Amino acid sequence: MTIWDLIDDGLCATMTCRPTDFLDETLDQMMDAGISEIAVKDYDGDIAGIVTDYDIMRATNEKGTTGHGISGERVHDWMTEDVIFCETNTTLEQAIGIMKNAGIHHLVIKDGHLLIGVIKLTDALTKLHVQDMQRVSTLRHQVMLANSDMRVSSSPSL
Repeated sequence: MTIWDLIDDGLCATMTCRPTDFLDETLDQMMDAGISEIAVKDYDGDIAGIVTDYDIMRATNEKGTTGHGISGERVHDWMTEDVIFCETNTTLEQAIGIMKNAGIHHLVIKDGHLLIGVIKLTDALTKLHVQDMQRVSTLRHQVMLANSDMRVSSSPSL
């Protein structure tokens, strides 16, 4: 199972913003889209960073919630610039390992030089869990059929 499986399931945030966008407006975009992360692209279309709900919580903690708070703050002041990428053909297990080793919860996805979006650790883990549960269900069914066949073949014939 690869990153494409998450993309096919709609579990890849594809929204972007610019480094000079206002942080509160970016938060509004994220809230409206129901996402916790957004890729930041510079004016050449290259990845400049990523903003997550954690970055916004940091800004709110430092700037406060009264007065101006985070209004007037720019994305470039709070984004994470050292972005870690993986390709669309990366397996979910590899992507989870990358996030674990880097201590991050979001991973930017590229296909060559093209930005695809951002995935979350929780979505990758959930997808793997569902796949594992399907495998367990299939194995249980196979065992039940095998046990049923053994009972039929071992019963005395009349």
